[in-house]
Amino acid sequence: ALESGSITRLIDLVKDIGRDLIAQTEALGLTTTLADELKIKASLKTKVRIVVHAALKSAWNLGQDHAKREVEKALVSSAPAINKLNRDKIIFAAKSLTEQAADLFLEQRSYQIAGDVAESIRKRAVTTIFNGIKNSWALSEVVQRITEDLDSYSIPQLNTIVRTSTFEAVNEARYNFFSAPELGGFVEALEYSAILDSRTTPICEELDGRIYPADSEVWETYRPPNHFNCRSLLIAVTALDTWQKSDAPK
Repeated sequence: ALESGSITRLIDLVKDIGRDLIAQTEALGLTTTLADELKIKASLKTKVRIVVHAALKSAWNLGQDHAKREVEKALVSSAPAINKLNRDKIIFAAKSLTEQAADLFLEQRSYQIAGDVAESIRKRAVTTIFNGIKNSWALSEVVQRITEDLDSYSIPQLNTIVRTSTFEAVNEARYNFFSAPELGGFVEALEYSAILDSRTTPICEELDGRIYPADSEVWETYRPPNHFNCRSLLIAVTALDTWQKSDAPK
């Protein structure tokens, strides 16, 4: 649901960007300097960033809420010494810390993704313009080809960007919550959980079920997502669980 709403809004913005690039092309004409003169309006890029930021925030909140619920559920079964009041304080402190991490993550990633999307669209338009100059296409043909190219490119590309970044936000929220110092080491390790089906990649199939300490350097390299369209998640392994550290990934 998160992905669908974000993609719909981004597709509309890509069309707006495409129309603006076409207007610039028609105004400037097919010249060799057009590639340098063609720009994405800052206002359009900002709109993309706002949509991306909202999508990432929703995904982060989803991941954080699920992580909080999982830890609370585990704490109910923990030692009687951890009373309800202490549990509430622990959860509140951990959530406060992850919200600080969220602000940093959301700001950085939304700027980066918006910039990548805008530049990718601009490059595709520039490539079409250069091909038009090289092949002596009429301006009307160049405009038509830019429109067709952006239409065919935007939906699959945006699907990939949104799905990957959604799972990244979910996992970052979970990772930050599980490793918060306020939990007092209650989450001792993390388990890599992949969805195993015909679309599972070799790297996720290799990592599925592997367990490493929450502060292991492995998670600096192999924290999901590990590729485009990655659907894997990190699962908390608590002090109540019996577990053994897995061998290093091959």
